[in-house]
Amino acid sequence: MGLIDLISIGRPEKFEQKADTYVGSGAYGKAKIEYEKALARLARRPDAPPGYRNQLEDKL
Repeated sequence: MGLIDLISIGRPEKFEQKADTYVGSGAYGKAKIEYEKALARLARRPDAPPGYRNQLEDKL
């Protein structure tokens, strides 16, 4: 993980979109990593929509 990754706090939706793109191209390993990043970011957001965590977990 680079310094930029440690400094920047992305939105879970951004990681989910990136993961969805990877799934579309068949890069499932990269997609899994992005979904996991989305879940980690989601854990830091108390204002997350209900059910969004389950939606991400289903994609894993």
